[in-house]
Amino acid sequence: KEAMLNKIVASLNMNCKVEEEAVKKTLHRKTLILVLDEIDMMLIKTHGGQSWFKTLISWAESKELRFSMIGISNSVNDENAQIVREFGNNPPELVFSPYNERDIIAILQARVGKKIF
Repeated sequence: KEAMLNKIVASLNMNCKVEEEAVKKTLHRKTLILVLDEIDMMLIKTHGGQSWFKTLISWAESKELRFSMIGISNSVNDENAQIVREFGNNPPELVFSPYNERDIIAILQARVGKKIF
């Protein structure tokens, strides 16, 4: 939580002590779009991320804050995916099919050139 909060404070160019309330106050006038990869990892109970995730969801759902969140997860049908849906009051979802071998080769060729083998 603290590491992510530090990054949020830095991205908002805030010059203050890192506190949730200060960030929330800043989000009334500055816009932030947070992209979280592997959001299901935040929900592992041993990491204590559930309460922080709930905070982020409440910020994203607030009409007063200029905050949006895009969560990315490889899990769509497991318990953590269901928790995400419950915390976020069933947020809109886009489900993409997994890459196949041909897709991965095309991505690699586009990034590093034709000589990947």
